[in-house]
Amino acid sequence: MAWNTRRWVVGVGLLLGGLGTGCGTSDARGEGAPEVVAPEPAVDEGPAGGGAVTEEPADPVIPPEQPVENEPPPPPPDPGPSACERLPQPSPAVLATWRYWERTTPTDGTCQGAAADGRGDIIMLTDNAISTRMYFAVLPSVTTYDWEGSIDEAYRMDLNGQPQGFLGHARDVWDFTWVTFLDISQRRIIQHPRPPSVSLHSAVNPAGGMHEVLADGTLHAYGATGELRWSLSVASLLNGPVSALGVNTEGHALLLSAGAPAEGAVSVEGVWVDSSGQPGTPFLALTLEQAPDVESRYTFAPLLQGGLVLGVENTFGKKWVAAFEGLQAASSPLPSWLDGGDGRRFELLPGGKGYLRWSQVTAGNQGCQHEARLIAASGESCGKVVLPAMDAQEGCGKISMGGDGTVVNVLSSRWMDVEKPFTYCRVRWWPALFRE
Repeated sequence: MAWNTRRWVVGVGLLLGGLGTGCGTSDARGEGAPEVVAPEPAVDEGPAGGGAVTEEPADPVIPPEQPVENEPPPPPPDPGPSACERLPQPSPAVLATWRYWERTTPTDGTCQGAAADGRGDIIMLTDNAISTRMYFAVLPSVTTYDWEGSIDEAYRMDLNGQPQGFLGHARDVWDFTWVTFLDISQRRIIQHPRPPSVSLHSAVNPAGGMHEVLADGTLHAYGATGELRWSLSVASLLNGPVSALGVNTEGHALLLSAGAPAEGAVSVEGVWVDSSGQPGTPFLALTLEQAPDVESRYTFAPLLQGGLVLGVENTFGKKWVAAFEGLQAASSPLPSWLDGGDGRRFELLPGGKGYLRWSQVTAGNQGCQHEARLIAASGESCGKVVLPAMDAQEGCGKISMGGDGTVVNVLSSRWMDVEKPFTYCRVRWWPALFRE
């Protein structure tokens, strides 16, 4: 392990009473007037020779029923926020303020991308053209200084954000890979033992960790720090090699095997493997009416509530072709907001409230800008968010979002042709821009 310390620059870019009662008595008798005495009332002694007479008590008087006044109906319950109101809506002031970071590569080095993990840490990858070594630098979200290092015998790395760091593969010149985890909180590199054969397909597990299919026909499932959870031989489950691997939000994996490119329709076989490693029964997943060419590539993207959507990509572009509900042995129609085959990339918003769908737009002389369409979980369109352009000459660059809603935009690199040439790697990001 070799360590390399580089200078970096972090900057901020801005576009833009009482009650009273009384009583009285009066005597109206005149002076000298005779006194008038009221006669004594007669006493009824009853009939002769008889005893006393007792009257029957009168029946009580029951007042007539009064009509009951109609009470007003109770008010309707508060409907709460609509599906769109539940989605994050960044203000213009927030969009106009981002963080910026640049680093230089080793001599003859190139930039290899940047990403965010699940808590807002940013990683930048570079290589060195004259040695098999990958360099990384991490700017943690909780400190103001970076952590940097390198991995020997690696000429390429692909990393994805996890809750506490970055997980992925380091790949050597013979195309062998080994699972690598960068623990941000402990500042350590964890390199797991190399698998017995080459990795052919890999997929991020939205529930944490990742899956991969090896050339020997086994499916491996790794935890969030790269530990092997289970492995399963899938070579006997399908009639052909695995063409695509996807993992849904519940951790269940779907493997597809497409027939060889040929004239006419092509059948695609599938099998589910649940989150504990138990396989289901193989099934006919779908039939492609137009056979893909040899350059075709199959990719999955997770949907909310356990679904997956399948895309086919070739030299003519990408198209979404089918959807699959979790552990169901049949395909289902595409969601309405994906119908029509538009193959633009989308991501799950934090908290499972909806989706973010990316595209690029050019507005006048502002240059290229990234546009994010907000879509509720129901499929309702909820407007768009346009990220400000750096300047008219700046390209769009790659865009991605971390698990906490941090958006990372990789900017164009700048080659410095000097005696010992190097490259400036540049990135800007919006911390927790789409946090729930």
